[in-house]
Amino acid sequence: MPFDRDRAGRDLDIDLRPITRRPRNLGDYNYVRTLSKADCAWEFLRRNRDYQADYRASRTISPVTKTLENDILIFRQSRECPTAERWGCLTLADPATPAPCPELFWHHETGAPSLACIASESFDVVVTLKSFAERGVALSVLMIGDKQYLRAGRGLATLMLTITGTSIFSNVRLSFQVPGCTNIGPGIEALRLFQEFLMPNHGEILIDRPWTARWLALRDALLALDAAQAGVSYREMAVIIFGKQRVAADWRTNSAMKDKMRRALARGIEMRDGGYRALLNGEWR
Repeated sequence: MPFDRDRAGRDLDIDLRPITRRPRNLGDYNYVRTLSKADCAWEFLRRNRDYQADYRASRTISPVTKTLENDILIFRQSRECPTAERWGCLTLADPATPAPCPELFWHHETGAPSLACIASESFDVVVTLKSFAERGVALSVLMIGDKQYLRAGRGLATLMLTITGTSIFSNVRLSFQVPGCTNIGPGIEALRLFQEFLMPNHGEILIDRPWTARWLALRDALLALDAAQAGVSYREMAVIIFGKQRVAADWRTNSAMKDKMRRALARGIEMRDGGYRALLNGEWR
């Protein structure tokens, strides 16, 4: 018998209701310009109903959350999760958690900003979790067996570190590995980002970006996804984005406005169903 995900959801008493609300205000989506590309990718993925079902069906292996000082979160997972890797993740993060999601760890093969490094115990030049947190970097740690992963985020930047060797909960020296010899650009950029996280005088932190056509398109795509899920018509979507007066004046005669709503939903569906990876690997600009 072919797999019926909706039936599976009923059989497992899994709640497949939408995790977002009916959109009412355009301003509710302006947070998009405060997100890194990796976090924006999560906003699309968490709206995928197949992902939501996978998360709920796999709750028995979900990480256990603990808290350390400086609000550093630790997630422990007993084994690797092939279901999560199917989505480009190391864990199945709760889709009800909006970005930035501390339990979301992207797999390095997605192309998300990441570094591989070896930790060795040190008593002179050291890196500690506390040294990150004191500089306003939001941290979370994932432990899968003896593997260590660190998620670091501040402002518009998110970085994943895969760490082997000594426990990162001690004073350590990090030796970085930049793979490949034909395209080391992403690795160099990740190292630059890591250096900025550790600089004592990092200066002004960018917490949002100017609106560009592409980022406005992402905002509208998320809004359109939520609107369609709630049964909102294209005209109602347009009212949220353009306002009642403009829609009342132009809807009947302006086919471009209608086409924009259709494109917004089509883009949202594409990004939700796999296109979010383009935000991670640099193909989306």
